[in-house]
Amino acid sequence: MGLDKVEAYIEDERNRFEVKGVAVAVVQGDEVLLEAGFGMADEENGTAMTADTVLAIGSSTKAFTATALGCLVDDGLLEWDKPVREYIDGFRMHDPVATEHLTVRDMLSHRSGLPRHDMLWYGNDKLTRADVVGRLRYLEPSKSFRAIWQYNNLMYLTGGHLIEVLSGQTWEEAVQSRILDKLGMGTTSFTFDSARASGKLASPYSKIEDEVRLVPHRSLDLAGPAGSINSTVGDLAKWLQCNVNGGGRAGVEVITSPTLRQIHMPTMVMPEGPAMWDETYPGGYGLGWFLENYRGVRVVHHGGNIDGFSALVAFAPKEKIGVAVLANMNATSLPTVAVYRALDELLGLDPLPWGERYKGFLDAMIGGAKEAKDLRKAKAATAPSSHPNADLVGEYAHPGYGPLTVNLAADGESLEAHYNNLDLVLTHRHFDVWDARYEAVGVDLEITFLTASDGSVAGVKVPLEPTVKPIEFERQPDRSLADPKVLAGYQGSYALGPITVTVVLKEDVLYASVAGQSPAELVPHQGTTFKIKDSPATVEFEVDESGVARRAIVQPAGVFDRVADEA
Repeated sequence: MGLDKVEAYIEDERNRFEVKGVAVAVVQGDEVLLEAGFGMADEENGTAMTADTVLAIGSSTKAFTATALGCLVDDGLLEWDKPVREYIDGFRMHDPVATEHLTVRDMLSHRSGLPRHDMLWYGNDKLTRADVVGRLRYLEPSKSFRAIWQYNNLMYLTGGHLIEVLSGQTWEEAVQSRILDKLGMGTTSFTFDSARASGKLASPYSKIEDEVRLVPHRSLDLAGPAGSINSTVGDLAKWLQCNVNGGGRAGVEVITSPTLRQIHMPTMVMPEGPAMWDETYPGGYGLGWFLENYRGVRVVHHGGNIDGFSALVAFAPKEKIGVAVLANMNATSLPTVAVYRALDELLGLDPLPWGERYKGFLDAMIGGAKEAKDLRKAKAATAPSSHPNADLVGEYAHPGYGPLTVNLAADGESLEAHYNNLDLVLTHRHFDVWDARYEAVGVDLEITFLTASDGSVAGVKVPLEPTVKPIEFERQPDRSLADPKVLAGYQGSYALGPITVTVVLKEDVLYASVAGQSPAELVPHQGTTFKIKDSPATVEFEVDESGVARRAIVQPAGVFDRVADEA
């Protein structure tokens, strides 16, 4: 079957969507009908896009994770419907019902009750997957367990960790040995470092403020099972053949047909809303695959979208046809447009104007978002912050999301923030609300500083997950208050009339005591202020240039002056 019309169409749509480069593969049964590249893989160096160019496939990775878990089902090491807590010691969700009953089928079909909470892992190179699984208990669900479909990358990260627990292989090792090696997908890899070593890695681009820009490769290693695979359309053609041919290719079985059918079958109903187009209708979600009725034909597919890359892998099981499209621009509809046009050709249907439809939809969304942002800026008051910028500097932490730090910028006046490995520029909006911009990809966040009853800065709240209340990060003690050399300067006796408070340092912890009472532990707070453990009272030390405290202000008891040391 000739696909010349499809190739010409894809090149036209690439220009319409301002995408630097796109690669496409089309298969039918055991035959590869098309493997081709269009445009540029790296415009700056003049490198053309080809079928052998390596691009990130993003969340199209999820189907590989589901298949690797299916291999463990075939091995008898895993049951789809057995609670995860029976496999992972100490496994716990925020919702006790989910803790008790969550299964692998629940995780892979996005019905855990947990929304995305993506900012926990995005840009995070400090945690392990086991660490993230341990933090699930601190993440608020937005819906009841199994009540509704909610896309969630953390559940796939957990699935990858489960593979290691059950098999002794990392997720990467399992996917490599159980899938990639068997299918001969020799250029597919899991990290940008390994993809770069191939010499075939495409450059990522993004459209930011009406300009298509080169953006950094974003490591997704931590959340690898949810979206870190890099591949070529040549390799993905083999993956498509495995899926349309019942679980194997070229006489090599990857997964049994019954287990693969479980992965491809509807598992969770998708939220139903007005159909965007009459020719498509959602058919639910399987395990790592979306299901769709496309012009009367059952189609199984999954897309991917990360910094600088978009992907779509799709196939019609009954017809045994499949299409893979990879583009080096994020948030573009070109892969969907190209897949639909190829399906129209393969199914013998009159082609529909998918490019025109999706470009109009995309332009309306971008224009609306820009207008809303401009209106927000126009309405922002100029009311001052409750605190000088220097008072906002410090470390804030959440038990699930980890630390967020606020620092003075190089000019010594303006503020910047750091979360995971993301550098954020802070701009005051009004009152205690600041806009935080991640310049690399043009993303905006909002940070609100929280004030305690004593007027000090108690924390920040950031709407990192829009479906739950803003995530609150608690102000952490100044690091200097953990330094024994600093604490030594606070030791001594302080008097208020006949009352004397004695402060001593024991094993790097300060204790204060009054005659006739047990010593009370002083818990570091901020500045030179400590909280008295198990009490609402605080102690603030006034320190001289040598680091020695001269007064202890005890709230609400009074001001205690240092008693001169006896000779």
